[in-house]
Amino acid sequence: MRYSQDFALLVLEVANYSTLVSMEKRGRIGRLMEELNLFVRKNLRIMDFSAVFREKMILVGLPEISEEDANAFALRIQSEISARKFAMDNKQFTLTTSARVASYKQVRALYAEDLISKAEKM
Repeated sequence: MRYSQDFALLVLEVANYSTLVSMEKRGRIGRLMEELNLFVRKNLRIMDFSAVFREKMILVGLPEISEEDANAFALRIQSEISARKFAMDNKQFTLTTSARVASYKQVRALYAEDLISKAEKM
């Protein structure tokens, strides 16, 4: 753990992704995931970061935040995502997400890949 600071990784996974894929072409889903990522970014602090990962996930890096606070953020962002209406080809729908949080303290990870792997399995 660099500089002995807390770091948490949040993995948001779109739970109804298969329904969206069956509705639309993958290129359009990619655009929707970018829109979701931008929505998540608007709720982050300046030091946090997020990115689309493996087509249906958003990884959110939360430096200098406790695991407890990361879990609270995960619940809040999940609620905000499910309350938001998304649109694709003149159709409106909501998205549901699952959320998993892993922290360096919890995982004792030496590399980012270890932290991502642990978060995906939680």
